[in-house]
Amino acid sequence: LGLLVVDEAHYVKNPAARRSVAVARWAERCERVVLLTGTPMENRVSEFRSLVAVLRPALAEAIGDRESVAGSVAFRKAVAPVYLRRNQTDVLTELPALQRTDDWEELSASDEEAYRDAVLAGNFMAMRRAAYARPERSAK
Repeated sequence: LGLLVVDEAHYVKNPAARRSVAVARWAERCERVVLLTGTPMENRVSEFRSLVAVLRPALAEAIGDRESVAGSVAFRKAVAPVYLRRNQTDVLTELPALQRTDDWEELSASDEEAYRDAVLAGNFMAMRRAAYARPERSAK
């Protein structure tokens, strides 16, 4: 193949997954590879690094945690050879304007308990997820 295009490439962030291994093998045999994803990095630099490794293994090894710690400008400069980010204004010209609607819901007793437990534990992610931590008893 001359060109491999992988849509929803965020599904190949885990380098140990069979899907990721298969994509990496195909990428090795192709002259050009394009990874398309709306979420190249959600939580960890290592996720992004694994995508870069499919495109340019040497660059992935060169991208370390120091670039991400140094700030967004340093990180963008480090990944610029393989990363093209489109801005929302560039791709959403044909869609109507965004409409935001706030919908407030009171926490159930179970939700409040989950939130209190998360605060006491100092677990920020659990605080964010408290409203749906116990779905069978959640107001949400």
